[in-house]
Amino acid sequence: MYHALYRGEDTTSIDAEDLPYAVSEQDFVAQLDALIERGHGGANDVGRDDESDASPAVVITFDDGHASNHDIALPHLLERGLHAWFFVTSDFVDRRAGFCSTAQVTALAQAGMTIGSHGTTHAFFDDLDDAAALAEFEDSRTALAGMGGTIDSISFPGGRWNRRTLDLAERAGYRTLFGSTVDIASASALGHGRAADGTPIPRVAIRRTTSLDEFARIVDADPAYYRRHRVVQGGKRLARAVLGNRIYHGLYQSLS
Repeated sequence: MYHALYRGEDTTSIDAEDLPYAVSEQDFVAQLDALIERGHGGANDVGRDDESDASPAVVITFDDGHASNHDIALPHLLERGLHAWFFVTSDFVDRRAGFCSTAQVTALAQAGMTIGSHGTTHAFFDDLDDAAALAEFEDSRTALAGMGGTIDSISFPGGRWNRRTLDLAERAGYRTLFGSTVDIASASALGHGRAADGTPIPRVAIRRTTSLDEFARIVDADPAYYRRHRVVQGGKRLARAVLGNRIYHGLYQSLS
């Protein structure tokens, strides 16, 4: 799971709270090449209507819809024959500085990338009542359909969801759901649209500080790496449950 990318040392287009998840172009290129070296070249380029239920070994995703997804990521992906999923917050398009325009989202889709939703306003879905959640799901899907074709996948902002919002997402027409739980997905996850236990498909965030050695442990599914991060995220879940999303996210913003 990527977010924004930046070139050289120029991070001026990236908000301070997003910098921990911003990856340099140099690191991004090295990570793509590491995938290819491990035999994953082209492994992400799997058709949505493929007859097999098997997912590719590694799936590349981007959240939010930052302009660097088009300007920096897309050329490097195409050069290597790699596919990625781009989850776009629809209200950011043409409105938020540093984020994609309609033309850029359309260009991603026309280049063969998958466009999905990241909500309308980036609200946390587990904070919303049914009417507000459905509006986020439906308005985003409608807005993005004019740029990226059929929109039937979503990643939940902040990885925040509950069982009620999973059902509402399916009611709104989404069949593939992604979260932010750090774990390894089953081989049939993309085909089924969820993880084996019915929760959104897990993903691992690539951060500004992710070294190439750590990246290798992530894509090689190193058991020790995932055990350690399950413990860490368990602590984060407890903190969110105690503090609530608003206070927890406020503390995150302050620390960022």
